[in-house]
Amino acid sequence: MSEWSNDELRVVMRYNFLRKLSIDECVSEMKTVLGEKCPHRTTVYRWYREFERGNFNVNDAARSGRPVEATSSENVAKVEKLLKEDRRITYSQIEEALQISAPSVHKILHDILRVKKVCTLWVPHDLKPEQKDTRVKWCKKMLQMYENGTSNNINNIVTGDETWLYYFDLPSKNKNKVWLFENEQTPVQVRKSRSVKKKMIAVFFTRRGILERVLLESQRTVTASWYINECLPKVFQRLQEIRPNSRMDTPHFHHDNAPAHRARDTVEFLNSSGVRVLDHPAYSPDLAPCDFALFPIIKDQLKGRKFQIEVELLSAWDQACSELSEEKWKDIFNDWFLRMTKCINCNGNYFERV
Repeated sequence: MSEWSNDELRVVMRYNFLRKLSIDECVSEMKTVLGEKCPHRTTVYRWYREFERGNFNVNDAARSGRPVEATSSENVAKVEKLLKEDRRITYSQIEEALQISAPSVHKILHDILRVKKVCTLWVPHDLKPEQKDTRVKWCKKMLQMYENGTSNNINNIVTGDETWLYYFDLPSKNKNKVWLFENEQTPVQVRKSRSVKKKMIAVFFTRRGILERVLLESQRTVTASWYINECLPKVFQRLQEIRPNSRMDTPHFHHDNAPAHRARDTVEFLNSSGVRVLDHPAYSPDLAPCDFALFPIIKDQLKGRKFQIEVELLSAWDQACSELSEEKWKDIFNDWFLRMTKCINCNGNYFERV
């Protein structure tokens, strides 16, 4: 089969547009004839936009050099200026500002300026210079203390935090992805809301796995009183039970600087408990193993499942934790020290991934 010219392809798109075919229907119909040489959906979309604006001219020659003029160095400079002034500017706004077509805007953006539009990275906090400096100093101290993550003393670390467990949480977008054969319709799913009903737990673990999981039963807020009278005693009792059969020496206790964790009563309790307390920089969930590893891993397995009673919810959490391999627990700690190095290299700024 001979090659189709751009003008011929556009005529087909215009014909399908006038037939009131949708973009997807147009692409599907053209693909049955052209196969891999079918225009990309983005190309069809751009021309549908032109047709909707009343521009049915598909003949390059008839435009008397208009595309060259539309993508002139002057227009390129104007687009670049618009982008720098408003990083969220849309195709339509650029078209309106410069009075040029969508294909011309696309060519300037992607072929000439070579820019791409991405989602902004959400960060936990707008870090001040002194907070970034504190993060870097903490990372350097930890890396020195634990020999860049190779020290046997890592086996002594106990880290933990609190989190909410929902009786129903929305599954991630990746879990909703399905394979479709050609000409199959995209399935639909009714959007549901996360349940209001939830339970808070405190979880502590070591390089070998879960040490203790404590349920917050009688209240909804973690206080210093609950932390030192109900939570930590169970954790330390569990430590006493496993230490004779473990290689753990003096426990190195790590938690973040939540109010209940840094309260004076909590500090006094920990100082009298015979553990070595590891501090944690403020606004740094990216440096807390619970936040960057354990909680996301386990919660992702629970999303999309409905739990009727508390026992079911907690049992599902415990089972998911027990199914993590011994290597996975080690990987979490290895990632922790990699993140410290990454934080130093980023001068204390947040980083997207290790």
